[in-house]
Parts: sequence; structure tokens; C-alpha cells
Amino acid sequence: MLLLSMWTINSGNMKNEQNILRYSMIWLMAVVCLLYTQPCFAGAPVFTNLPAVSIPLREDIRVQTSFYEVTASDPDGDRLQYNIVGPQGAPFVIDPISGIVSVRANPGLDFESLKQYQLQISVNDSIQSITSTLDVHIEDVDEAPVFVTLPASFSLPEDYNKVVALWNVTATDPEHEYVTYTLVSPLGAPFDVSPRGILSIRADPNFNFETRRQFTLTIAATDGTLSTLSTFTVNITDVNEPPQILNMGDEITVPKDTAGSIFKVNAIDEDNDKLTYSFVTYPNTTDANLFSINRNTGELIVHNPPGLNPNEENLYEVHITVTDSAGHNTTGILYVKVVSYMGFPEIWNLPNKKVLFENRTESAMIFAPRTIDLTQGGKLSYHMKAYPPDGKFTIDPNTGYVWVRENPGFDYEKNYKYDLEITVSNGVASSTPHQLHVRIVDMNEKPYITDVQTVFTVQENTPTPEVIHKVSAKDPERQTITFNLKVEPPEGQDKFAINPLKSIPDGEVSVSPVPGLDYEDLDQYTLTVTAYDGVLTSNPYRMTVDVTNVNEPPVYSSTYRRINIPEEMLVGDALPLSCAALDPDIWDKVLLYQLGRTTHSQYFSVDTTNGCQLKITKTFDSETTGSPKTVLLEVTAIDSRGLISKPPLHLDINIHNINDNSPEFSPTNYEVNLVEDTAVGSYLVRVTAHDKDVGDYGKLTYRISTSPGAYYFRVSTSGDVSVRAKLDRETIQKLTFKVVASDQGSPARSDTATVTVYVQDSNDHRPTFLKKIYDFEARYDTQVGTSVGRLMATDSDEGNTRLRYKLLGISDEFELNPNSGEIRTASSLAVKTRYLLQAVVEDNGSPAQTSKAVHIRVDTYTCKESLVVMKVNQAMSFFDDVGKSRFVRALKDEVFSGFVAKIERVRVGEKAGTSEVLVYFLRSNRTEDLTSLSEDKFFVPVTEILHSTNTGQDGQPNLRFMTGSFVSFPVTDIAHECEIEKVNWWLDTDGGRVTLGILATIGGVLALAALSYLAMLAVSRCNIFENWRQSRVSPRTTTGIKHTKLPPYKDDQNWWKLKPKAAFESSSALEEKNTKVLQSVPFLLVVLT
Repeated sequence: MLLLSMWTINSGNMKNEQNILRYSMIWLMAVVCLLYTQPCFAGAPVFTNLPAVSIPLREDIRVQTSFYEVTASDPDGDRLQYNIVGPQGAPFVIDPISGIVSVRANPGLDFESLKQYQLQISVNDSIQSITSTLDVHIEDVDEAPVFVTLPASFSLPEDYNKVVALWNVTATDPEHEYVTYTLVSPLGAPFDVSPRGILSIRADPNFNFETRRQFTLTIAATDGTLSTLSTFTVNITDVNEPPQILNMGDEITVPKDTAGSIFKVNAIDEDNDKLTYSFVTYPNTTDANLFSINRNTGELIVHNPPGLNPNEENLYEVHITVTDSAGHNTTGILYVKVVSYMGFPEIWNLPNKKVLFENRTESAMIFAPRTIDLTQGGKLSYHMKAYPPDGKFTIDPNTGYVWVRENPGFDYEKNYKYDLEITVSNGVASSTPHQLHVRIVDMNEKPYITDVQTVFTVQENTPTPEVIHKVSAKDPERQTITFNLKVEPPEGQDKFAINPLKSIPDGEVSVSPVPGLDYEDLDQYTLTVTAYDGVLTSNPYRMTVDVTNVNEPPVYSSTYRRINIPEEMLVGDALPLSCAALDPDIWDKVLLYQLGRTTHSQYFSVDTTNGCQLKITKTFDSETTGSPKTVLLEVTAIDSRGLISKPPLHLDINIHNINDNSPEFSPTNYEVNLVEDTAVGSYLVRVTAHDKDVGDYGKLTYRISTSPGAYYFRVSTSGDVSVRAKLDRETIQKLTFKVVASDQGSPARSDTATVTVYVQDSNDHRPTFLKKIYDFEARYDTQVGTSVGRLMATDSDEGNTRLRYKLLGISDEFELNPNSGEIRTASSLAVKTRYLLQAVVEDNGSPAQTSKAVHIRVDTYTCKESLVVMKVNQAMSFFDDVGKSRFVRALKDEVFSGFVAKIERVRVGEKAGTSEVLVYFLRSNRTEDLTSLSEDKFFVPVTEILHSTNTGQDGQPNLRFMTGSFVSFPVTDIAHECEIEKVNWWLDTDGGRVTLGILATIGGVLALAALSYLAMLAVSRCNIFENWRQSRVSPRTTTGIKHTKLPPYKDDQNWWKLKPKAAFESSSALEEKNTKVLQSVPFLLVVLT
């Protein structure tokens, strides 16, 4: 604001320092008032239900649950906003609009952490705020223990076999109760958990990464009442193991001169590593070129030459080493016996060993004999004997190939090896029997259930856990078995349980007492049992459980009920309550009911016509002495077999007075006058209603039921109506609303009164200008008193029709008519100058209201450069405000689309019925109103206007001024308004005035220089004159000196031409005098400047 004032001053409107100080103080006072006085008129909000009593909350309350609604009111009717300002981190949130307080999702409530909160709640109306306290008390709830030290997983190597504690399981109980621990599953796993939480490994766990890689342990922590389960995963990590050789350790017989492959090593590696083979022979002196081994296949080869020679060595000891890719190795010994001659055929690659997996199913050849017959006998034939002789192997008599049959059905647990005795015959002699040893490798097989019974019968309502069957299962590898139970339909899952026995791998299937079996609910279940050995699951074993019916007594779903009935019930009226019981037995459709004898039971009877219905046999009257307020009844149900309901139905009947009277207003219509600026909270009127009922039914509450009455007014519990929000007479002159009085009945009875408020006017609105900025133009040479423009303002208050206008500050060029708002010139104006003014308008109210200041801009122009005259074939009476607007719009829309045309004035034309319109143009595409005081304004030169209209020297415009909108006011001639305009450039323009100032400064400097020069010349001439004068003085005699009188100088008129002589005065004396005179010259120059 202060900057705007200074800018206004610099624009030429403010003439002296007093105006600057005056306007600065005005704006400073306005800012101070705006910043510091506004809150003084606003009322602070008020809590209506805080501080409140302590609110109890259970610590297990669900998050996001609402438990309290904070309410507040504001005397100004402002919108309120709520917020929790402390303590920081409290687990509560408040809705900023409704004030509803609820539990935050995180961190929730915990009695053990904090038992009480004092919430600091604030409410603000955007100007002021207040704070109050809400106490919240946390109630303790028994909670299950919480695990604190159980990790998610743990790893053990598969070769781990130490009996050691793995982990100390710890759980804390919020109520600090003693906690014990148990291992829930898997049963049979090599782990134990002590009651104190020590998790340990059993002896010889026999972990095997290749068969089972993970154990998921479920551990329970219980405080005696509640339990918590948590899982702990033990991961078995792989350990690289050395390979195994399956077919070494026996002796093989080889005839002399044998060459080629004589043996193949059979080795396996559980880690599936790549195997390589190497060997060493003993004695070490054996020729290294005699044997070699295939590094990848393990075939032992005899080289020829030299071949095997029994004369040199008849028994070789070959140490063969198998190495896996991790560097682990295993070494076996093979004895090779060399014979020179045999009198019978011989199989020299026997004895031998083979390995077969017990789960093998396909048929394959497992051995091919290498036979030598030095006797050159007949055709060879082969024979085999198997031990045990179960027919799983066969031999081809011609080739000697040994085959395993398809689906041999090996069982490692029954027979883990076979010895096959093979002989060969050439028709003359037979070889000695040699053994082929076949080893069966154990494979994990799924367990199997051995039971055959599939149907069982159980009575409903089994009182204790009843074992209905013991499931037996076996595992071929004798591993520990656990049982799983699945019940169909799924809702019967919790009705049955299976528990493994500790001593033998059998499981007991039992009926759970809770919830138990109910024949009427479901009479048959299908149970599926499977056995699990830690890796594989058995085939399912299905059992059918048939539930048999047992006669049961009637039961009440709720044995205690409470009911309220009105005292006005008549004899024979039925209570809105059924006393019927349920009989679980489907055949007991009709039950008998008996009413027990109690105090006041004579007021009721039992009607069994349609179930069980209680009816009134004697009326109640609250006003009569002895009439009961409460009656206790017992109803017993009896089935067809005499079984009675235990316990009976207990009824607590409360007889209460009814709400049979409505409130009544007296009077029912109220009329009130209210001044529109009445303060919020002011009393308006009291509405009164009465209710004939006593007690709570006679207590009344009031509310305003219609809008907008409920927005502007509020009503108290005593019926006092007060102002809630200020009314505006200019918006609402009359307001009618309804006030409802309601009693405490359910449903409540009510009555309605009508309140009519007549709003009286007050001067509560400022006058307002119709524009934000007033923009005018004026000729610089216009006569004093000429109208420049008019300000327009309105006031919405009723009766404020007399408005007074006034300028802010002092303006020498303009004056403002206080009544009409018309701005006129007060003195001559400068050429092409922008004037900035400010004005306000004041109404005639009491107290008077003043508008905000409006900005006024006046730009001057010259007639010669900007003003044209248009001669129009239309009478001057046409050019009223509407006619001028049409004419200007036609100029802009049809001729000068890039200009804004403005009419200076209209005068009577030379011919009758014609007019002359004086128009100037602005170069702009804007609207007529300015949006900024600094916006540039360009006046269009007359020459450009005439050129744009194609006006010739004769002043005749083009046809556009005759057609279109101009048909109503055709323009016949366009010309300059001012052909010659006497404008004093030196005095009337800024450039002329600046030039004059520069020339005056230069002239002043030159004048000072000339005066300085003349002063110096005068001083010099004064010294010459002094010398001449002294030369004319008569001689005087002094001691020791004689002066001679000189003759007069003939040319006294030319005395200034004399030159100083030494006889008159010494040169040093003259210089001193001249110096003093010259030193005074600068001082004189400064004074003159």
C-alpha cells in the first residue's frame, strides 16, 4: 500500500513533502487496523462436552473403532475443525469435521504399556482456538503369551549327530503368568522341547539331505489359559559324501594271455557328482603297461602284449580309487588270478557284484559272462541257481546273460541281497560254480495302513472323548509315523481328532466332546486317514462314522430373558415374546409348557395353542398401590417322553408407564423483530411447551427443524432461541422456521411452534464502486470545468441512496462533484500526460460507511494528433448513451477491428438533421476497462485513421460507413478536427521543458565564467592606476631621502597605458598586493554560483 502511495505521488498528483507524509501515515494506519483489530470482533469456539468423565476402553478393542464424539459451538457460526495436539504418538485419531475420536490402527492399545491417556483436543474456527482434555482409561484383558526369541529358521548339516540344545525358546506373558512350552508337530521328528523352552536334538537323528531337507516345528506357549503357536524351521544342509563301490572285494580268475576289458567298477555317489577312476597294482614291480583303467567308465583293461603270464605272476592285487568332483574318494581292492590251463570251461569275470534299487520295475540284462574253454569242447551252455529262489532272475542258457524280471518286487526289508550261482558246461566238463552277488539298495517307501474296518457307529452327545477306532500303519523303513485326519463335510473337522500313541505307530481316532456330535445336525461323516513317514504319505484310508440318535430334553437357546411391557395391556393380550423351547429330537413336535408359581405369577397364563405364548390375566396400574413394577416367571418345557428342560426359562418382566401425552406449545406462533447486525449469541425469544406426562416422558427437548432457520438460530433446552449466525437484511427480509418440542418417549411425541423473524436493516455494507479502475481521456487544452468522466457506486443497504464522493489527497488539475461523482478539470492540463487519482464514496448511514478507494486514470491527448470529426446523417438527439454505444460498436466491429473508439462529444451539424461526432481512437484489443494502472495506452494518429478508412482529400469515407450497422447513422465525411493547433513545444511538452533547463544551465555557467574574467581584469587595472596616481604626488622630504617633483604627464586621459615603474613602488610590494586580490576571486565565484 505504501509503495502504491509513493507511486501515486511520483505520477504528478502530489506536489509537496506534506502530501507524502500524509499519505504514508494513512496507509500505515490502514495496515495496522487490518492486522490487529479484526480478531477483536470474533468470538472463540466453546466445547460443549469437554472435559468429560474418564472413558473406559478395553485394550483389545478393534482398531478404527469410534468411542467418543467431541462437540463444540461457535458464537459466530464459523466452521469448526478438531485436532488432537497431544500427547505425541497417542494411538487415537479425531475426525477434523465431525469430532469423532477413534482408535488408530497402529500402535493400538496396550494396558501393560500405558494405562491412561489424557488427550489434549483443540478446536478452532480459523481465527481462534481452544484446548480441553479427554481422559481415556485402558482396561486390562487377559492375553496369550508372545514369542520373543524364536527365530524364523535354523540350519543343520546332514551329518550332524550331537545331542545338544539348539535354542532357548522364550515367550513373555503380558500378565506375567508362568509360561510352559510343548512341541505340537511334527510328531516323530528328532527334536524335543522341554517345558522350560529348551529346543534340542535327539540322539542319532539320521538326517539325510537327499531324502528330507526341512523340518517345520510348531511350538506352543501356554500360560495355563491361553496358548500361542509359532513355527520354527530347521533346514538340513547338504554335506558332500564320498562315493561308494558296490562290486569289489572278491577275486576274479583270468586265463593266461587274456587281453582287453576284464572288470568294470560299479560305483555310485549320492550327491550325483561326476566320478573318475584310477588304480595302483601290487606288487609295485608289476609292469606299468600291463593294466590300464578307463578314467570315466571304470573298466579295467589288460594290454596285449605283454598279456598275463602265470609263469611271471599268477595273482595281481589292483587297488582301484573312485574320486568325486569334490575330491572325496573311496578305494577298493580287486584280486586278479591268472591260470595257465583249465580242463574245463571257466567264466573268468566271476565272482562279481551288481547293485539294484528295490523300487526297480523294468526288465534288464544285468550280467554278461566272459567264458574261456581251453579244452576245445562242444557248445557251451549255462545254468543258474538263485538264493533265495523267488524267480526274480533268469539266465539265457546259450549266452549266459543274466536278466532281472519286469516288476520284480524287491523288498529291502525282507531280502536285501541275492546270490546267483552260475556254471558253464561244454558237454564234456563243467566249470566250478561261481557267485554273482546282487545287492538291493534300500529306497524310501511310503507307509501303509493295515486296517480293514471301514464303518463305525457312535451315539450323539458323547459326553467324554470316546475312541472309536485305533488305526494301525507300518513303514517298510520303520520310520516314525504321524497320522493326518480329514473330515467330510468340512464343518465336522473339529468334531473328530486323531492322536498317535507313544509306544507303537498306531493312532487313536476319537470324538471330541466339544462341540460333539448331533444326530439332528448330521448323521454321517466320512473320515480320511493318511500316514506320513516324514517324506512320503500313505494311500488314504477312509472310514464312515454313522451317528445314532439319543432322546434329548427340550432346551432354551437363552434361559434368561428380560422384557418391558406397558401397563395399559389388557386381559388376553399376548406378550411380544415366545416362550417356546426347542427339542433336538425330530419326532417331538408338540411340547407341553408349565408356568412355575412365583410372586405375581397370577397376572399371566401360558397358551399352548400355537407354541408357547404368555398372556395377561390381570391388568396392571402403576398408579395403584400393590400393582407390581416387576414380575419374575419360570416356564418349563416337557417333551413327549417326559423329559423336562433344564434349566427352565427365566423371565424378568418390567411393567412401565407409557408415553401417552404429547407436548403442547402455548402460544403456537411467535413474531419477533431483529436488527440484522445483532451479535451472535443474543437472546431472541423464548418458546414454551408443556407435557402432562411425569418422569422422563415429561422432560422436553427443543430443536429447530427447518432450514435455513437452523443455520441462523439455535434453541436451548429451556426453549430460549438465540442468534447463531448474523443475518443480512439485503438477502433475507423475513425468516420463518419451526421449533419442535419432543419428549423422551420412544417413539417420542412432539409439537411444533412457528417463529417468524422480521429482519430490520442496519448500515452494515460499504458502498462499492461499479469498476475497480476508472479510465478516462481528456484533451490537454480542454477548458477548465470540462467533464472528464463520472464515477458510479452502489450501496446494498436499504435507504442509503445519498452517496457522497470525494478525492483522496490534493489534486490541482481535477475536482470531483460529491453528489454526482462527476470529475471535471480544475486547471489546465499538460500535453500527453498520465494523471492518477484515488477516490472514495461514503453513504448516509449512521455510522457512515466508506468504500474502498478506487483508482482513476486520466490520459491527455492533442486534438491535432488524435481527434477526427465524423459527419453523420442523423440528428443529435439520436446520440444518447445507447446511440453512442451503437456508434462506437459499429466503428470497432465493421471498420477499426484493432482500435477502441471513444467519443469526445457530439455537436449539431451544419445541415439540419445532421450531427458531428468527435472521435479519438486507442490502439488496443482490450475491453474498455483497464486491468492495471501501468498498462500502456496508445492514441492512434489521425493520419492512420484517415488512411484506414481510405478517406481521400475530399473527406469522403469508403462504403463501409454507409452499409451494415451504419445504415442507421451513415457517415458522410471524416476530417481533422484541428488543422492548426498552436502548441508551445518549449513550454507544453516534457522535451521542450528539459531542453530549456539544459540551455539555462549552460548559459548560467558561461555567465559566471565571464564575470570571473572581468573581475580579474579589473583587479589588474587597479594596480596600474595606483602607480600612476603615486607618480603625481608632490615630493616629501624624509630623513636621508630627497624626492623630486616630476612634471605632469601630458596625456592624462591614457593613464591606463602607464606601466609600473620601480621608482613608484618596489616589485615585491606590488606582487604581494596582487596576490591578495587574486586569492579573493575564487571565493567570489563560489558566492556567485
